[in-house]
Amino acid sequence: MIRFGLGLFCIYFILMLLHVNALKKRKILSLNELEIYDTKSFIQAYGILVGVTVVSMLIVLIFGGELAALAGATYATIPFLLGFQRRYRNRNYNLIKNHEVPEKFDAEVAIAEGYEHYVKEAELEKRSTDYKAPDPAAPD
Repeated sequence: MIRFGLGLFCIYFILMLLHVNALKKRKILSLNELEIYDTKSFIQAYGILVGVTVVSMLIVLIFGGELAALAGATYATIPFLLGFQRRYRNRNYNLIKNHEVPEKFDAEVAIAEGYEHYVKEAELEKRSTDYKAPDPAAPD
């Protein structure tokens, strides 16, 4: 039972750390609001899974083989815990998903409201439209 729990712990913990790393590098990865929210949701879900495996291993370590069935039964709580977490996160996800940012907006207002990444995108789009490639047929 300990080996099984330790294996699951390692898998879920590594996946959680990968999502934490992605969240730390969200600017480099250019994650939008929904992707950031999804990443945080995955971190929470993997945290729940790590917690369940730790509880299961602790039951076996503290009580030995006497309560091995209870340690195994703790894994039955996963669907309920993840269901509650998903229901909570989906409520907020829909609020973020339905939030629309207009095509043209004031950069100062966007920064004040926490939409710095939209300002950066708008500046990059403006630079790309301002640049005109030289015409190869035109004489120098």
